[in-house]
Amino acid sequence: MPLTRARAVMSRARHRGCTLLVTDGDWQGASLRLQARVCGYETTPGAVPGSGRIGKVRLAVRAGGRAIGRIVNE
Repeated sequence: MPLTRARAVMSRARHRGCTLLVTDGDWQGASLRLQARVCGYETTPGAVPGSGRIGKVRLAVRAGGRAIGRIVNE
């Protein structure tokens, strides 16, 4: 996305009190960056071996950036 368009999108999100979440990419000027990695999951068994449903996913999450420790009003 061109930088001028990205600034317009960020401005609109900020003006409307929204959070902009970008996945699988790099957003210049982001105040917070999250890294998440699946470290495990639990399944409920199905009728046939190898089938079933994922019931829980465990993530390892790391955060960094300017917004760490900043208080957000809810």
